[in-house]
Amino acid sequence: HTLQRLRIGPGHRSGAGPDTEPGVSTPWVDCSYTRLHSLPAAGDLALDLSATFGFSKGGEQVMPKTLHVGVDVAMKTLAACFVDDQGKALHTIKTMPNSPAGARQIQQQIARLCQQDCFELVRVGTEATSVYDLHVLEYLLEAGSGAAVPLSLYRINPRLIKHFKLCSTEGSKTDSIDAFFIADYVRFKPLLRPYSTQSGLLPLQRLTRFRRSIVKNIAAETNRLLATIFLHMPGIVQQKPMDPRAPTMAAITGEYLTPEQLLATPLEELAALVAGHARNGVDPDDAARAIREAARDSFHITPALADALRIIEATSVANIRAMKKSLQSIDAQIEKSLAAFPNTLRTVKGIGPVFAAGLMAEIGDIRNYVSPDKLAKRAGLVWNQHDSGSFTAEDTHLTTAANRHLRYYLVEAANSLRIHNEEYARYYQRKFNEVRDHQHRRALVLTARKFVRLVFALLKDGRIYLPNRASQQP
Repeated sequence: HTLQRLRIGPGHRSGAGPDTEPGVSTPWVDCSYTRLHSLPAAGDLALDLSATFGFSKGGEQVMPKTLHVGVDVAMKTLAACFVDDQGKALHTIKTMPNSPAGARQIQQQIARLCQQDCFELVRVGTEATSVYDLHVLEYLLEAGSGAAVPLSLYRINPRLIKHFKLCSTEGSKTDSIDAFFIADYVRFKPLLRPYSTQSGLLPLQRLTRFRRSIVKNIAAETNRLLATIFLHMPGIVQQKPMDPRAPTMAAITGEYLTPEQLLATPLEELAALVAGHARNGVDPDDAARAIREAARDSFHITPALADALRIIEATSVANIRAMKKSLQSIDAQIEKSLAAFPNTLRTVKGIGPVFAAGLMAEIGDIRNYVSPDKLAKRAGLVWNQHDSGSFTAEDTHLTTAANRHLRYYLVEAANSLRIHNEEYARYYQRKFNEVRDHQHRRALVLTARKFVRLVFALLKDGRIYLPNRASQQP
């Protein structure tokens, strides 16, 4: 029982690509397999590879002759490298347009090499560089659906390619070299998750990600507004006689430029200004007295600075109002788009259309995940272990190699559940009381980790959330 040409560990490769020289020892795994039999020392490897490719001849597993293609993507250009099973670069296209013409050029070169060298399988990898590679992937996926040679596509995290390149001695950084390393990474990773079309969920994903950016912008603009108000009248932010972000405070700071002007204003006039802008049953007289007290505890500023701050405050308030209005229209469109994707996530009390849409868009096909642990790893809700010898670290950190959008919607959904769902509220409080440091953040992340199991069960089986049934407990 042997696995022909399997070398694990440092070995010699010749003609492996631009990163090696003939006869130079490099820490690579030579994956140029020809025939695969049952190998006791590498049983799992044999099982995984045979399950991946599934080629058999006469009862024995035969590895197909595979063409590996790496595509380095930029906004305007593409670079591609075509590598065989031995790691030899057969052809390199250094530059071509990131357009249908460039994608067609890659497709034609694949067809030419398959006909010339009789390849039985084609594996194409791209770096997930923003959205620049999506059109190329969709084009090749559609073009490869009727091709004579099976085509698999992979979208790879650029961080993985960067770390993979560090294993070599190559120090140059060009698009063609990057394309070679992408192809070589695909060659060494036979068990990558194939790319599947996102044409169905892509509109929903773009909406939910854009909504997240709007929420972040609102938070940033709000912090900028508070900093400006503090520079204008520190007491307003410190004592908070009213919400500093409210339109009432914007009207007051716009009418009275300096704390001295505010203190010189009769209390009745200030109360009338509050009454004209305040909402939610605010007592104008009490609010006016509190505002004057806050102005009394503020520093003196020059009229020129006060005038500049007034313009900034008015602009920030207008920006926040516009973004909140945009958020409402985005939420309406998200709810409308979600109707095309039936799911049972909204049967959970505390999960509305926005959270359900964000989770659906980022998870995609739930069949890509064999267990809740895999889904949690995708979201980055796993903790890196740190131990050495008899030492085991007590403080561990969440992994950063994850889909940050999926983690955002899981954590935000968990925050909603702790408020609206009794079961998750109890769980959150129990985790909150377990420690003294980072109580809220720790409890919220653990609640999100618990919620992952429920999301997996609901999407996998299409079940309805019934908290009183033991079988539905996450």
